[in-house]
Amino acid sequence: MLSDKEKRELEKAASSVQDAWLAELDEEIGGIGAEPPAGMKERLAQAYRDAQAEQTGKAEPEKKRAPRRPVLRWALSAVAMLIVLIGSWLAFDKTARAEASDWMKNILGIESTAQEAYDRLLRFLGGTPDQRDRYRDPKGEAWRPVFGGAWLNGEKDLVVAVTDDSSEVTKVLQDVLRFDRVQFRRVKYSYDELYDAYETIHERLKAEPFQGLAAYSVNVEENRIDLSFTEDAIDVQYRFLTWLDADVRKIDLFGFDSEPVWIIRDQEDADLKLANDLAAEGLLESCRLTQLGDVEAARTPAQELPPEMLQDIEEYMQYKAESEFTVTRLDKQVVEEGDLVRISYRPYTKTQFLEMNSIELPCRCGGETAPGLEAIQSSVTPGRRVGESYTIDYAGAPYDTDEPVFCDITILYIYRAEPHELDDAFVQEFTEYSSVEEWRDALIREKMSWGSVPDAWHQVLEKLLPACQFELDEDRIREKMTDPEMAKAAIREYLLVQAIAEHYGIAVTDADVQAYISEHQIYLYGLPGTALTACKWRAMREKVIEKMTE
Repeated sequence: MLSDKEKRELEKAASSVQDAWLAELDEEIGGIGAEPPAGMKERLAQAYRDAQAEQTGKAEPEKKRAPRRPVLRWALSAVAMLIVLIGSWLAFDKTARAEASDWMKNILGIESTAQEAYDRLLRFLGGTPDQRDRYRDPKGEAWRPVFGGAWLNGEKDLVVAVTDDSSEVTKVLQDVLRFDRVQFRRVKYSYDELYDAYETIHERLKAEPFQGLAAYSVNVEENRIDLSFTEDAIDVQYRFLTWLDADVRKIDLFGFDSEPVWIIRDQEDADLKLANDLAAEGLLESCRLTQLGDVEAARTPAQELPPEMLQDIEEYMQYKAESEFTVTRLDKQVVEEGDLVRISYRPYTKTQFLEMNSIELPCRCGGETAPGLEAIQSSVTPGRRVGESYTIDYAGAPYDTDEPVFCDITILYIYRAEPHELDDAFVQEFTEYSSVEEWRDALIREKMSWGSVPDAWHQVLEKLLPACQFELDEDRIREKMTDPEMAKAAIREYLLVQAIAEHYGIAVTDADVQAYISEHQIYLYGLPGTALTACKWRAMREKVIEKMTE
């Protein structure tokens, strides 16, 4: 019989041998289903024969052993048994190998840890994006778009995020992991996409810092990039996505550290929020339009603007052209009455400068002066020369000081300023349009969008809605919405817009949605992904209204 101490030594020896062999197998074979390296079976067989010879006395005569000979003999026997089992495991087919693995885990306690399983998965995939150089011969490169990251949950199970949780995918990954306590969770973005977004922010910050961004990190459990800001400005999300030039379709890729908030500035915001609430409750999908009325008969052209409104638009365009000047520097060196002069000035007291840098200022010799700048502008008198510098007592200086204020002034140059003509060249330089006609049409549409177009669309609804039939989820609407009647009206309009768009083949692209968000300055600050559904509908609604009222 072995003593307790001898048993412990035996268990320790067997455990260390198990660990060594498993590490060697995992490193050399590279995963279940692979062929053992050349010579592995022969080495195992020879080790088994040597162990058998030792037990039967056929080995070479033993040298004098230490007093604990029984303990070592038992340890060697355990090693021989383990070698035989591992050799058999490698020789079996896949099914037999799996059965042997279960038996070894139950009897000998040989079990892969979650970390070992995760390491095997990374080797299979070729490593995480920042580890690719460590795994230069990836076996599972094609599976990278599926992998979304991995972590241990509270029960110490290994959770593997995947973009495709079909049985074909999970079976392959399970064979690679060789770990029983695995859960697969479906996510939207792969780990590579998360890491790419992280790197995009990192590189963007090098070129142009974003004011107020405190921290950013990859959150694999939430499948997003966590962002933290030092400010609570309501438009921080919109400004951040604009700064990053991010795809609006992937807004849910970013997690903001503030509570969701709707900013209701006008009726458009209120309508957008209602559409989002309907989408969030699934009411836009559970209700249907079963019969569409006569769309062509319901079209109602918007009334033209009255002549006085058209005249206002022409005067506005002319005013904008005359407000922008073409500046030409002259070779003239001496200032004369009526000349336009560019100067620089810097006010100061005997103890401090009142401006950090010199300030440039246009003025007309002998012309009107601006409040607070009278002393500076009136000092530009006939006879002053370009490049001349002089100092004045700055009486009436708009600074909070009890000391006398002085001002250094320099004559920079004399110039001529000519207003622009209202032509295509001016429009192209100072607006987003390419011609005077295009700019005028846009201004007319903008005016009409506030009056005659909504009136015409209201007439379209009055003609078309009574001729349509709807199936509304009345019970759920009453349960989920605080104003059921308003909700039903919004649902009917939503379904009607969808039907008219299908009737005319009107489609809304991602660019249309982005343009709608930019034009209306929609603040998606902390809002759910359903806000994008609402924005897409409102963008489609604008296209449908334009078609039905043209």
